[in-house]
Amino acid sequence: MWAVPRGGLRINRFVLTGVLFCRACGGVVTALDSSPTPPVKPAQGPIPVRWTTIDPLQQTSAFRDWNMIVSARSEGGYADNVLLSEKRRQGSGFVAVGADLFLIYLPAKGPEFNLFFSGDDRRYLASIRTGSNQPSATKDQYFITQATLKQAWRDDWIFSFAAQHVYNDQVYDASDLDDRIGSVRTQGHFFNLLPSIRRGIGRYFFLEAAVGGGRQHFESPISSYWEAGPRLTAGWTPNTNTSVEIGLSANRRWYDTRLETDLAGNPFPGTQLGTDDKRADLVWRQTWDSRRWWSTTLRGFINHRTDDAAGYYDYDRLGAAATLKFSPPHWIVRLAVKGSTYDYRRQLVSPFNPVPRAREEAELEARVERQITNQLRLYARGLYDVTHSNVPLDSYRANTALAGVEWDF
Repeated sequence: MWAVPRGGLRINRFVLTGVLFCRACGGVVTALDSSPTPPVKPAQGPIPVRWTTIDPLQQTSAFRDWNMIVSARSEGGYADNVLLSEKRRQGSGFVAVGADLFLIYLPAKGPEFNLFFSGDDRRYLASIRTGSNQPSATKDQYFITQATLKQAWRDDWIFSFAAQHVYNDQVYDASDLDDRIGSVRTQGHFFNLLPSIRRGIGRYFFLEAAVGGGRQHFESPISSYWEAGPRLTAGWTPNTNTSVEIGLSANRRWYDTRLETDLAGNPFPGTQLGTDDKRADLVWRQTWDSRRWWSTTLRGFINHRTDDAAGYYDYDRLGAAATLKFSPPHWIVRLAVKGSTYDYRRQLVSPFNPVPRAREEAELEARVERQITNQLRLYARGLYDVTHSNVPLDSYRANTALAGVEWDF
């Protein structure tokens, strides 16, 4: 539900890590993985996650129900369009460090608790000019912390409460968060609370209901906002190789300083903009062989946005994604593709080009990982990211290549 940066660090890695982590504990992950309208796409897609469990806390009986997982990584590479701008293309080499922490409490009886933290800090080797009288871009940062308390009741009910904080210092898609078009660099904090309830139905089905609410704070020039909304998810898992989920959600945003507008985009003084999103998702995960080397994930969604005024910010967004993973012993090879289209129903390109604004975006990713020891991994990754729009400032192309090492403690 938070505003995802348009470029920079490996944001989807953290989302995927948190999802796998919470699912491993049987928890609810809608705080991480079910934003009613992901406003932008990150410059780099999700990557496979593997970790080694270490139990240093189990040295004494007082901590026998605790597990802790810690990993660190370091990488370097090159990004040829740091600001994700076709008019201001600037490339730079970079180095980055990051770390993950998982703390899990799984008692024989009583509530379960897990704490997840992940952070990355990328430093650019060249000076990236962001505009006149503006400081140069020297870094990207992303940090996420989530704590979840979960209680099972009887055999088929799970009650969960999650609290989350996300910090970004990166490039954002201003066209979705502000009245301008294109990218803007700023800092943001997101705070979110998510109570949920899950009911198992028979051996293969479940229903889950959640109501989330949070605060997204941005530094100038982007407006901060409050948001809240419900989500309903239905799932079917006929066996350990197949799962299908369908989700329906609604999300309301109240902006602090963003104003309502007429159909020409002229603001109404003294007003505050509000938007509503209605979203439907479908996810199919499949493992294809008994050795579990081959697996795929297919996703699709449709999102309908409306604003409180004349409908200048209304749009329909349709998207799909596919991931293929091959994971024989000591290797992981991953290929991913995703794309989406935005159709603005009432917003025109300009008075001189009075056609509805439209935008298409696509992302291709390839990653290879080699397990050296139980604690050490090497990886390489390439990404191609493109957005095309009939508004020239909203189009860009970007390539990123990197290699790194990751180890568990």
